[in-house]
Amino acid sequence: MDERWHRRKGDDRFFVSGTMRPLLGADGELRGFLKMARDITPREEEKELLEKTVSERTAELRETVQELESFSYSVAHDLRAPLRSMQGYASFLLEESASKLGSEEVGYLRQIARSASRLDALIRDVLNYTRMARAHAPLGTIDPDQLTRDVITSYPQFQPPNAEVAVQGNLPPVLGNAALFTQCVSNLIGNAVKFVPKERPPKITIWAESLKSSDGGRDERAVRVCVRDNGIGIAPEHHDRVFRMFERLRPAQEFEGTGIGLTIVRKAAERMGGRVGFESMPGNGSTFWVELQKPE
Repeated sequence: MDERWHRRKGDDRFFVSGTMRPLLGADGELRGFLKMARDITPREEEKELLEKTVSERTAELRETVQELESFSYSVAHDLRAPLRSMQGYASFLLEESASKLGSEEVGYLRQIARSASRLDALIRDVLNYTRMARAHAPLGTIDPDQLTRDVITSYPQFQPPNAEVAVQGNLPPVLGNAALFTQCVSNLIGNAVKFVPKERPPKITIWAESLKSSDGGRDERAVRVCVRDNGIGIAPEHHDRVFRMFERLRPAQEFEGTGIGLTIVRKAAERMGGRVGFESMPGNGSTFWVELQKPE
């Protein structure tokens, strides 16, 4: 079987799909060859046109995405500048002039500062998601144990007396990306610390487990890094909304947040070839997990 371009005497091209087979005599000796050829030029021209169109559209799409990224960074920068001014002026007035203002005016200033801070956090999270979704993220063997302990020691809110975060045993090496895994762990622990009743000290446990195979044994190919909290839990009717962007299951007045943290966790896990999930019931806390492959 052979498919390729040919040229006629007039030098025009045509695309041929051909087969060749030997012609043997009664004595088994080779007498010649038989070639059957079909002119499939229209089909090949359509294929080339399609490939050219796809290539051009892909290049246009890449250019559009790059322009949108530049635009989003520019807009985010321009938005954050006035927000920082709002926070700064509101804080200055609260520190310097609170005694001259009534309780209602002080409340307004605090609300301005909180709203500006919340919007600034939202912009930062959107930028983090955009960078994480588009940035080059090569995969290799990483050390979840060290990365997780580094995250815990880097954030004061993850340490006593603000919270009790414990890593049980050693988390085994997995196939992933250090920056993406750090995003996963910091967001999961941050949520675990945040969504706890005010009268209850946050208590978080982190461990790793191998998956069970269909025969009840252990599947050595994958590892789940689990983060268990003693928080408010999630009602079953809200489980399908947890990883959606901008989904908030509780009012902002109860718990601060932007509704993007778990979306970042899901996207980071997917980019590492893994997946995420959780188990939770109202009042009984939650266990979130990130499943990644073990290195070969």
